[in-house]
Amino acid sequence: MRGGDRADLSETALRIYLLLVREGRPMSIREIQRTLGLSSPGQVYHHLERLRDLGLVIKDSGGYRAVKRNGIVEGAIILWSSVLPRSAFYLGFSATLTIAYAITVILGLVRLDPMAIVL
Repeated sequence: MRGGDRADLSETALRIYLLLVREGRPMSIREIQRTLGLSSPGQVYHHLERLRDLGLVIKDSGGYRAVKRNGIVEGAIILWSSVLPRSAFYLGFSATLTIAYAITVILGLVRLDPMAIVL
């Protein structure tokens, strides 16, 4: 990352990045402007250059495109081309454990433990 250790992105830059991840193809500045309803191409260019400095976007002959990477970006988990809120992971994990515990109690594989329910 050329921009330093910490990647501070504005809401608009994050929206642009997530759009490019979701589209999965190069997009022009004007196309991004129209899609997100932004006020000027200069505003889009400014945010794209910030994303480019951070190594999240590259520019090629077809326009700008997101660098495909799995990881966490400011409250979102980017997995392949899907963007999920970070809390979705915790919700899914907790729900899976709760369902697994309920099934084992129903099948009589373990006894109902009040402390497990509290936790």
